[in-house]
Amino acid sequence: MDFSRSLASPQASAKLLKALLEIHVPWPDALPPPEARGRLKGLYNINTTWHASVGGLLFQVSVVPGFGEVYLVDPQHPQHPGFRLTSDSQGHWRLERRVRLEGGMPRERLSGWQRNRNERLKDLNQDLAILNTEASGLAPLAQQFNDAVTIARTRLTKCKSELREDWERLNSPTLLPALRPRIAERHEQRQHEMVRAKTDWNTAVDNYQENTQAFICALEKSAVIAGELMELDRTQPQYKQTRDNATENIFKHLLTSYASLHHKIRFSLESQRGESLAELLRRTDSELPDGLTDGYEAFIHDATQRLETLKEILTAAEKIEALLQKAPTALREQLVAQLPPERIPSSVSLKQHQLLSLSELIVNRALGAGRPEERPFLDVLVDRKANAGILAHTEIRTTSGYSPAEQIDVLKDVSQQYERLENAVNTLTEMGSVLLREPYRAPFLEQLGQARASLEAQLASLILVEEKIAPKPAADKTKRPKKPNRRVIKTLDNQNLIGDLRPSQPEAPGNFVDIQDPLTGQTLATYHEHAHEGGWQIVEPVRAPVQVPVRSRKAIKAQAQTIQNERAAIDASIRFQQRKLQDPSRLEGLDPHEWDVMLSQHAAKFEALADEIQRNHATDANALSLQNSYRDQAHAAIQKAREVCSEGYKLQRPRATNVDYLWTHGFVDINLVKTRTPLKAGGYLTEYAIRDKNKIKPGEKDEKADMWYAHFHYTSVDAPALAPDFGHLKTKDERRYTRKELIERAGTNHRTLINLDKAVIKAPLDQKLFLHLEQPEPTETPTA
Repeated sequence: MDFSRSLASPQASAKLLKALLEIHVPWPDALPPPEARGRLKGLYNINTTWHASVGGLLFQVSVVPGFGEVYLVDPQHPQHPGFRLTSDSQGHWRLERRVRLEGGMPRERLSGWQRNRNERLKDLNQDLAILNTEASGLAPLAQQFNDAVTIARTRLTKCKSELREDWERLNSPTLLPALRPRIAERHEQRQHEMVRAKTDWNTAVDNYQENTQAFICALEKSAVIAGELMELDRTQPQYKQTRDNATENIFKHLLTSYASLHHKIRFSLESQRGESLAELLRRTDSELPDGLTDGYEAFIHDATQRLETLKEILTAAEKIEALLQKAPTALREQLVAQLPPERIPSSVSLKQHQLLSLSELIVNRALGAGRPEERPFLDVLVDRKANAGILAHTEIRTTSGYSPAEQIDVLKDVSQQYERLENAVNTLTEMGSVLLREPYRAPFLEQLGQARASLEAQLASLILVEEKIAPKPAADKTKRPKKPNRRVIKTLDNQNLIGDLRPSQPEAPGNFVDIQDPLTGQTLATYHEHAHEGGWQIVEPVRAPVQVPVRSRKAIKAQAQTIQNERAAIDASIRFQQRKLQDPSRLEGLDPHEWDVMLSQHAAKFEALADEIQRNHATDANALSLQNSYRDQAHAAIQKAREVCSEGYKLQRPRATNVDYLWTHGFVDINLVKTRTPLKAGGYLTEYAIRDKNKIKPGEKDEKADMWYAHFHYTSVDAPALAPDFGHLKTKDERRYTRKELIERAGTNHRTLINLDKAVIKAPLDQKLFLHLEQPEPTETPTA
């Protein structure tokens, strides 16, 4: 664009102003000092390029070497100089009045804009001065309320520590009997002191929030006005300083609010009498079978409070994240440096914790264990070990440093867990179970749906990158780096979890990994490495043996009748679930193994009765007959369990674990179809067929019984059978397509893509089910 000539018509002034506004450049966050002397006094050298401030706007300029003449330039065309600038020798630059004009240029329009700008600057500076005075007067009061929160929190922490000490003393086997009454009395007193201290702290927090609103409001307005002043005049550094100071004070207020809410969650992890959360849960588990609900009610009360606090702390975290995202780079780095490493606000993590909290509340365990047909689904919802999977998903979402393979393995396991949780809630709802707390059902499913959608999007992206179909994305700078001692472990029940490796300890040989909740600091589970078994085993607490009373045969037979009467409801529930197999939208979300669990638990009850007869009444008349009757009923239930589970598996997409179940229990045959077939894309294919035994008919082609196919890929024709490059299962419809083609057909459907990846076959099932069939049979050495 050429600005060297200007027209002086009445319309030209508007054109000139428009042209100037189009080529001005934004002011940088950090403005260097202007040139202090010489012909270029007042110009700014920004990244080795000269700039000038004209009328409150910043322009890139060109300096004529040897002459010191300064011209405006368009940053897109810096080789074409425009208007010439002139200086008043004091460092102030303006357009040269003697520019070449055709007929003379009216300056009224430009002067009017400058006049309006100056008036706006004056008004904004007056408003800013008033707000600064207001904020300065309110700051000491805000600090007083903040100090009151700190004092109250320190007192409450001390009270809770003393209460905990007395609780531990009362539960110590080494406590002298003579001291117990005095310790018990002091423990009672300290409970009251803790309640008063907690009330005082809550009051202090509420007072801080209520009485700092005017201060924060003044700061927010100051930041907005200072930002507007910066846009009008970047030559005044005090505007940036005012904006940054106001933003930093708002940030500190948000951190204070976040810290108070975080402490509120931490304070809820001990009962009113000083029990830790782990101790309270153990008491709950021991009391509920006897119909005692005191411990459980205390737990639910605290869990309800935690959920409400999580909603509040999520709002605070989102405000902190929004402020950091909006802040300029230099200021953002300064603010991030103030975040405590152990308590960095994360809305992603807090939403996952809401899911954890809802999972604690959705089932009302005080109403009993539920009907037999409900128990497998209730077990899914109350299994606390599932929390480790949700936290593993949180870790993958918020932390960098994990390999793509580790991320995929963890996310695939959590995906299946989310499927089970969703199916459990929906099934119990359809059963009309009274154990579901209705107020928490919809929020739980909503939070679970959000977590599942996020997981599937992340997992699908990882799969596409690993398959070289999508490019590797740029590193996510919002993720924090992985801790050096953090590990992905594979448990003996084939779950991929994430925990912290303990330092080695002489008194506890071997490797241990603790899975901790980063928000609460609670250890959810500990795993011990069993290297010879190739996995990690959960460390269960040592439980005292339970003395089982000897019952009469009459009592045993009465219980047997009760168990027998339960069977009809179990069968009806399974038939109801089986109807969902005809719904394509629900087919893959079902877990037929839950039907196996229903009937296996039923069978285990009969086996236990048979064992009880054998143990306590073996010499009684008809004892053997009674044992055999119970074992026959158990065997029939087990057989039925395998049948209904296999029927469900056959209708779903193939997975290696499902094929293993079907083959182990004799429902399918596996046959080698072809070996080392060359492929157009390169490499060689070995194919196996998985055939439904019920469909294998004498005299008919075996292919009619084919359900699925297992494809193993090899680089070379003579590669060992036990060392394929890749193996996966396919349906009949997928048999002729390559994996890449199937992934491309899935398109943007994340769930379809993930289902394809669930068909991957890995060790040890690859060798157990398929690869051994290609191994040559050992030849016998002929004897003389």
